[in-house]
Amino acid sequence: MRTTEIIRYWGYPAEEHKVTTKDGYILTNFRIPNPGGYPLLFLHGLTSSSDCFLGRNPSVDIVFLLWKRGYDIWLWNARGNLYSREHVNLTTKQSKFYQFSYHEMGLYDTPALIDHILAETDHKTLITLGHSLGSTNVLIATSLRPEYQTKVRLNIMWGQGCLINHIRLREVLTSVYSSYM
Repeated sequence: MRTTEIIRYWGYPAEEHKVTTKDGYILTNFRIPNPGGYPLLFLHGLTSSSDCFLGRNPSVDIVFLLWKRGYDIWLWNARGNLYSREHVNLTTKQSKFYQFSYHEMGLYDTPALIDHILAETDHKTLITLGHSLGSTNVLIATSLRPEYQTKVRLNIMWGQGCLINHIRLREVLTSVYSSYM
């Protein structure tokens, strides 16, 4: 099941939001809307997707627990993952599609979604909660684009990843998601 189907399966509202980055990647992100609630953006780790936050059930999954507390839940999907395999000019069959790193994710992906969330909710700031790659991306975004330091009120980091040398993202992503393709 897709993220929206999992959320709806448990009886919660779900939305899909496509956000295009400045360098042309089309990211599919999800929302468990709680109108008027403070926006909370969850960012997944390397080789994962928004589904990782929906692994068990609403009595224990943090996204549902925080939604019940009034937060407006947003789930990020990095370029190249299961849900974000579109580009305005490139296909996943082209090697150029995979020529990106954490740098581009932090420079383009995270800020694009933050801006989208703030425009959708009319809030001026949000909270981010990232695991591994997700934590790193918020740090990259706020360091490369200092204007985002005032948009992220709090950055909660779980198991933040710092640096991975000599990794080829295409091989990692295609091996992990080959069963979905």
